[in-house]
Amino acid sequence: MVLDIITATTLCPAIIATKLSIEGGTRRNWRDGNKSLHLEVFVKFQGVGRYKRKFEGARVVLMGGKLYIEHADSHFDPGSIQPLLGRFQPSREHQDVWDKTGHKGDLFTSPAPTSSSSSSSPSLTTSTSPDDAPSCVYVDHNTHELKYGSPSLSSTHLPGPWSTTDVQKWLLFEGWEGWVVVQEDEERDLWALYFDRSDDGLTGEGKVGDVERGRGRGEGRRMLYVRLVRREPARTFGKQREDEEEGRRREAEMEDDRSCL
Repeated sequence: MVLDIITATTLCPAIIATKLSIEGGTRRNWRDGNKSLHLEVFVKFQGVGRYKRKFEGARVVLMGGKLYIEHADSHFDPGSIQPLLGRFQPSREHQDVWDKTGHKGDLFTSPAPTSSSSSSSPSLTTSTSPDDAPSCVYVDHNTHELKYGSPSLSSTHLPGPWSTTDVQKWLLFEGWEGWVVVQEDEERDLWALYFDRSDDGLTGEGKVGDVERGRGRGEGRRMLYVRLVRREPARTFGKQREDEEEGRRREAEMEDDRSCL
């Protein structure tokens, strides 16, 4: 009996401390915009009309080294895309450089793409292989396209800084929102993500909108300004069943702990 009391007085504080630690971490994540979590990135379209239907809530996806928009009328080949699961990663090396320009933020990474996705339910898996290290999302220094690749590759372009607004947690690059979607292929209705870094409608020399000098990659391309936000994907019935099963498992573990008291 005495042993049971000693065990209880030792175990209960440990359980409580663990619970408080988890709850504290959850609150900190929420205050920080859940920066440490892998969350999907979605489009918020501010306009009205047919583009509202097409882009509102559209998901940002990875394909062939670039970022595209999975809008309402998309027709991607099966298994060709995977969702961008972005998280913020601090980088002292880059921050020292960004500080000189008055910018603060982090790198933005996503698990390395795999070939395990399907057209109906794209997914990403995380590997422990060095060759499958998280990809860094970056802005191409010349074209201002959003791309992804190895940390060494991203460092030769514009890897950040990435951050969010204080309240709504809109995604920022170099401290502001300059996100533009560009229709790169009208026949396939393929739209890619760009960052209008110079705030000139991507009309700078060599950019996609450089029509006057004849150096753009196609005249009359449609371009739209959008906003980006990280959030959890829609909650499906399958996800609910998984959570219920996990809850039952945890309850069984707690019951085992109580039975040991």
